[in-house]
This record gives sequence, structure tokens and C-alpha cells, in this order.
Amino acid sequence: MEGVEVEKADDGTPVYRWFDHYWRDEHRLPFFIEAAGTVVGFCLIRVIDDGWNVAEFAICRERRREGLGRAAVGAIASAAEKAGASHLRADVHEWNERALSFWTSCGFLPVVAAGGIVSTRLTLNTRA
Repeated sequence: MEGVEVEKADDGTPVYRWFDHYWRDEHRLPFFIEAAGTVVGFCLIRVIDDGWNVAEFAICRERRREGLGRAAVGAIASAAEKAGASHLRADVHEWNERALSFWTSCGFLPVVAAGGIVSTRLTLNTRA
């Protein structure tokens, strides 16, 4: 991927520096995405101010295009709303047209583009 620098361990495997924090930090939330009792993906959320920011989101390649991602986003949006979040945000590299198409198909709107990143946002119907 052009322009994306990935930190690697001594053995060459990619390192996700903040991964363990999603199970320890109250402002980071891990979600597994399941279908018929099998984990088919995951979503890592950072709670920032009054919103939930999607840090990572993935569905196993062989299970894509089945509506699982869209259903997961709906469930995560419901959980965010129940927790009092006002919005979900997903940042996408501007060259990643498939990801941008996915998020907009889930109702997210592009709100700002800077530094090669497009920020998208889904406003939630929170009740005061």
C-alpha cells in the first residue's frame, strides 16, 4: 500500500502498537463480528469526546459481500447510541475507493479530507 508505513517486529510480522489497549483501556472497545457462531471479523473503536471512532474494521475476505459488514456497523451504531455517543466516525485513505464506498453505503457522509484521509461520519439519533 503506497504511503502506508507499517511497523514490523524483528521477525517481520506487522505490529499494532495499541492492540492490547483495546482490552485494558475504558476508551477503547473491541468487537468481534460473528456469523452463525463463527468469528468473521472485528472492529476496534476509540471513544473520543462524544463520539465513537472506528480505528480498525475488517471482515474475512471469503465472507465479504454478504451484508455482514453493514449489519455489524448497524449493531455497533446501536451500541454507540445506547452508550450516549452522538456519532460514529470512520477515516479512510482517499485511494481506498472500496472502503469509502462501504462506509457511505452504511450512511456515513464525508465531512473532511486532509492529508490523504477522508473522514466520514454517521450522526446517531441520541436521545437527550
